[in-house]
Amino acid sequence: MLESTSDMHVDFVARWELPGPTHYRYRVPCLQLLLVEQGRMWAKVDGRRLWAEPGGMFCLGRQALNEYGWDAPVQYWEAHLTFRSPFLIEGRPPPPQLDLGLHLADVRAALSIWSQELSNPGDLALFRVRAAAWNLLAGITAAAGRAPARAHLDDWDEVRMRLETGLGRPLELSSLARACGLSPDYLIRGFRRRFGLSPMAWRKRATLRRAVDLIACGEQVKAVAARLGFTDASAFTRAFRRQFGQSPTTFIRHGPPLGAGEGAAAGYQLNRHVRPPGVHGWFSWG
Repeated sequence: MLESTSDMHVDFVARWELPGPTHYRYRVPCLQLLLVEQGRMWAKVDGRRLWAEPGGMFCLGRQALNEYGWDAPVQYWEAHLTFRSPFLIEGRPPPPQLDLGLHLADVRAALSIWSQELSNPGDLALFRVRAAAWNLLAGITAAAGRAPARAHLDDWDEVRMRLETGLGRPLELSSLARACGLSPDYLIRGFRRRFGLSPMAWRKRATLRRAVDLIACGEQVKAVAARLGFTDASAFTRAFRRQFGQSPTTFIRHGPPLGAGEGAAAGYQLNRHVRPPGVHGWFSWG
């Protein structure tokens, strides 16, 4: 594990795509985080079976036994953090299951950086990993509703995060404006002043950057098109080419397109757990 003067050790991260049904039952001597990307997972906590769907996360602390599984194929992130003292949010343990909601993009970005840097040597990688871990915990804290009252999002950042959530599901500008308490015209003008794009252009760009993530992780183009709400693979290919100047097939053959964004096309492999430098084999189970 990465040693530091703080009490947090970063253990490993993985992104799994596995068939079902599957059932795991063991003890993990750390904080085990499971973020569902596809499918539906369950975990047993204090005798109760909890369920999580895409965008949901399990925060499983030290228990006599960790137990989780799924009934059909799933894709999910797994990350482990060890603390010398119990990890608390505003004086209480994190909830065992929560919906990340508007904070999903931030948590996913933190996991992506974590996975890309964890196996790299040197202080720069170590600092990036630790920053990603803290950002992930900040996202969990915000999703749990335990941030201090003085800490709040800028209104336009809130709109941006809404636009980056639920990619692939239809979103009408009028509905978004109503949810934000704004008129559609004011929403468009204010968002464009802040971010340089219209709200729906921002959402389209976020959707295509998400497509790069999925393709880099091995998902088929047709599956990505369907998952992200395109009418067919041809419409997806046209949109991808307009955004990045190349087709998804070219990306698969030659690497990330320009403008795909940091962390969007690292090619992080599915079903491979990443460990810190110098750590061999699986970590020590309790």
